[in-house]
Amino acid sequence: MELYSAKQVAEILARDDAHMNLRTVRYYTQLGLIPPLELVGNRRGYTDLHLDYFRAIMALSRSGETLAAIEER
Repeated sequence: MELYSAKQVAEILARDDAHMNLRTVRYYTQLGLIPPLELVGNRRGYTDLHLDYFRAIMALSRSGETLAAIEER
């Protein structure tokens, strides 16, 4: 299982949406829009599943959904 740091996730997602940055990744994580980080050994990080969640949030945001509405889903 590949683990990504928050910075790596931000860099990956920035290719799809220039508005995605490290601060946004951390903010969405803090809000609980993303499942808890995975723990592998002594490292916590994001997985491909987390990237899918971020991409879904980005798509819903582009369609006009608010973060509050996304959180309810």
